[in-house]
Amino acid sequence: MLKLRLASKPTQAALLRAHLRLWLVEQDAAEDELLDILLAANEAFGNAINHAGQPQSIAVHVDANIDDGTVDVVVRDHGRWRESRHTGGAGRGLALMHALMDTVELHAAPDGTTVRLRRALGSQLSPRSEATAPARDRVELLRRSPIFAPLPDAALDDLAARLIPFWASANETIIREGDEGDLFYLVGEGRLDVSVEGCHVTTLGPADPAGEIALLRDGRRTATIVAREPVELYALTREDFLDVVASHEASARAAEGMIAIRLIGLEDVLGRSA
Repeated sequence: MLKLRLASKPTQAALLRAHLRLWLVEQDAAEDELLDILLAANEAFGNAINHAGQPQSIAVHVDANIDDGTVDVVVRDHGRWRESRHTGGAGRGLALMHALMDTVELHAAPDGTTVRLRRALGSQLSPRSEATAPARDRVELLRRSPIFAPLPDAALDDLAARLIPFWASANETIIREGDEGDLFYLVGEGRLDVSVEGCHVTTLGPADPAGEIALLRDGRRTATIVAREPVELYALTREDFLDVVASHEASARAAEGMIAIRLIGLEDVLGRSA
């Protein structure tokens, strides 16, 4: 097992790559596998320290382990969740990690944010085909969402495999009003409170979407969304969300209809508070 405690400075990325490379060589990782894991871990580390808003003395912890041929890399920082910091801007960082690894998981808590990366080595069965290949519960969750319900079965299966699990503690801010939008969210379990300019708008629950307005309007977040209780979410990168909506007219119509209703709700709340 590899355990590193690195200062939250860009110069520490080289140290991370050097130690992780040596460890991966000891695990008999092939060169292409090694490079993919190094790049994904480097991206996770970079996102943990960029725009961190935390003292430079606070460390970033990187742990690596291998179990039954699957490498597990955990990158944990002490900052609070913020999309632009952990996705690398416009979802690029998270999208890259997801492309290079079999699974990516996010955990947001008061004491920091954790990114967990897994990749099977050699001839071992890929976790993507086992753990994230269209689990029936995720497909059913997508079917319950008005945006994705019109999709054919094959598209739902593909989309379910792209979902990125994201767990957040109670009172964690998932989306901040005014921020750039990088991700789309679908609520799996738990409830989220939506507010605009400090005024409560609505509460979201299982199968409810969040974050679609900024992505489809190519603008900034129109509201703040906070976990009322511990929640399980599923995230899609901007590219994955826009790709599926743009390629299915019924989904696009459903998304536009939902946006219209939500914007009217926001205007109504702002009107009452004026």
